[in-house]
Amino acid sequence: MKTPVPLLWIVSFLFLSCPSPGQGETWSLKRCIRYAKSHNIQIQQQELQAHSAQITYRQSRLSQLPRLSGSASLGKNFGRSIDPTTNQFVSNNLTSSGIGINAQVTLFGFLKLRKTIEANKLAYHADKVIIKKIVHDLSLNISDAYLQILLADEQVKISKKQVHLTENQLETTHQKVIAGVLSIGEEAHLQAQLAKDSATLIGNQSELKETVLQIKSLLNLDLETPFLPDESNIIQSVFPDLSATTPEEIYHQALHRQPAIVADSFQIASFQKTLAATKAGLYPTLSLGVQVGTNYSSTFQRPVGSKEEVIPKAPIGTVTLNGNNYIVKSLPDKVDQTIYDIPAAGTQFKDNLRENVALSLNIPLFNGLQTQTQIKKARIEVRRQQLQLKQDRMTLKQDIVRTYTQAVAARKSYEAAQKTFQATQKSFYYAQKRYEVGHINTTEYLTAQNELFKAEMNLIGKHYRYIFKMKVLAFYQRVGLTMR
Repeated sequence: MKTPVPLLWIVSFLFLSCPSPGQGETWSLKRCIRYAKSHNIQIQQQELQAHSAQITYRQSRLSQLPRLSGSASLGKNFGRSIDPTTNQFVSNNLTSSGIGINAQVTLFGFLKLRKTIEANKLAYHADKVIIKKIVHDLSLNISDAYLQILLADEQVKISKKQVHLTENQLETTHQKVIAGVLSIGEEAHLQAQLAKDSATLIGNQSELKETVLQIKSLLNLDLETPFLPDESNIIQSVFPDLSATTPEEIYHQALHRQPAIVADSFQIASFQKTLAATKAGLYPTLSLGVQVGTNYSSTFQRPVGSKEEVIPKAPIGTVTLNGNNYIVKSLPDKVDQTIYDIPAAGTQFKDNLRENVALSLNIPLFNGLQTQTQIKKARIEVRRQQLQLKQDRMTLKQDIVRTYTQAVAARKSYEAAQKTFQATQKSFYYAQKRYEVGHINTTEYLTAQNELFKAEMNLIGKHYRYIFKMKVLAFYQRVGLTMR
């Protein structure tokens, strides 16, 4: 009985259409993490947050400089109004303008401004460290996905080898059936096994596609971009000795390096400075103010000289004397008449220049207990962040202990899987030889072959699990994750 042609087509198609990573562009883990740093949306959002905090910090520093403002005005008054130069009422239309400069600086504010600057600086540093935290968390996820791709690719290769082995055995059995050495039932068993192996290969290929899509999602990489992991970056045999260190030692190494812990420390310090700045709002503030101004008025007049005028005789009344009316006239006189002119705008601005220097003391007496409320809230924020630091330390220690325990177990499982695979491999070798001489039937042969397949799959899974756990421990110790 010949192997059905459609089945051979299916198997051939599987080998030709397998989405081998070798068909794409090579990506090392280092490149993946570097690409994610510049393309991950969460990182970009946190970078904007850090930039905003930096702007706030810079602005608080600039708040130490004097506040300077200028003013200018131009107006037209109609009817009765006050001349801004003489402060007298005038009844004619008036055009006026003025310019001024005002400067103010806080001399003493019980260090409120300094504490605010320090709080903003620490908040800025905390936001920068949070970027590292996001990068490190993303690095762990990318590393896991990266190893899952390598694992899935190894599983596809093993499945292909299984299919190829079954195909060869099917062809050999088919020839023996033709020769009458074996029955047609033996060939049917192998055909069923080939179909089963082909289905397993299809499932592993599908899983490989899913793992590639997963890492592309983490990288924010276009789904059409080819992706090939660099397998040369994986060390297969050399690992650190777990007996040379303890979870407690790793925890103390990671305590002052992990970004989450460092960010918590910065945030606590920032909230403490904010609390101090808020308390300073209960005390007086001393400020210095300087004002310079001048103005112009179209109705302002100033004396520029005088001239002599003669007042002629003029009737001032009549006098009746003895029944006769006599006109009385004033005596001629000379008086000085003042001469006025309207100075030009430039002259008025120069002549009307005025300066003012003043010290002001602002004493807070009562503002509806708003400052006291802000102090209470600031204390709550300090306490909340202290609890967050305590929680993060506890979580870090638990993660390290769990990862260490899992790494120890993974190493033992990997070593056991190695021994199982070696024994199964040896057992299959003898089963294959016995099958070739007819000492065992096809069912027994296939049982040995499937056991080898399962042992190899188990070995590769244990291997990559062990690699990942060891790399995570190295990540906690060195705050960095690579495949070397």
